Formats: sequence, structure tokens, C-alpha cells
Amino acid sequence: MRSARRRREQPSVTPGPGKQFTERSFQVGVLLMIAGVAYSMWILEFVLPTSLSPVQSFVSEHYVVTQPYHALFRCADVVAGVVYMVVASRLTGLLSYGLAGTAVVVGLGVFGLTTVTDALFVTDCIDTTA
Repeated sequence: MRSARRRREQPSVTPGPGKQFTERSFQVGVLLMIAGVAYSMWILEFVLPTSLSPVQSFVSEHYVVTQPYHALFRCADVVAGVVYMVVASRLTGLLSYGLAGTAVVVGLGVFGLTTVTDALFVTDCIDTTA
């Protein structure tokens, strides 16, 4: 009886489910902020001296190797896409296992994957001289 009482009075070595949920949701929140900032780097188009019109051009036109800041825009999108995929994997333990939770996880993962794909595989048919 004494050993059982002593065991209950000792602090737990593993965190409880509430603490794990709080830590994991905090991590997901920080990762989402990082991904959002990286994904919003296209706003620099308005302040950087690029040769493209910020009103009439697409953001993906900055990925072409002949553009002056192509590495910045491409790297920012790759970082954002990878972080979105990491967030999707971290959300699996936080969301419910129903259809809505699964749709959010799969949708965020696919969004991250397509963002990385768009930044890495630039088509040569984009005409930036017009």
C-alpha cells in the first residue's frame, strides 16, 4: 500500500495528453506563421526592382532564371511548401479522425506539395519579354 501511494505522489515522467496537445498545437501555430510569411514573399515584388509589372504579371513569372530575384521567390515558395507539408503531418494527432479532419490534412499536404512543385519545375514557355 505504501509503494502504491508513493508511486501516485511521484511526478509523471511523460507529459499528459493535455500538455502534449498544447505543445503540438503551439508548434503547428508557429509553423503556420513561418509558412505564411514564406508564402507571402511575393509581396516583395512591389518593392524590388523587377522587370515585370506587379499588376499584369503572374507571381510564377518571377521563377524564370532570367529574372533578377528568381532564387528568392523560388526558395521562399519551396520553404513554404515544405513547411505546409510538415504542418499537415503534425495535424494528424490534433484533428479528429473524421472526414473533415482528413480533408484538412490531405488538402494542406497537397497544397504544400503543389507549391513546391510549382517552384521547382518551371516551364520554359513563360515569355517574360512581353
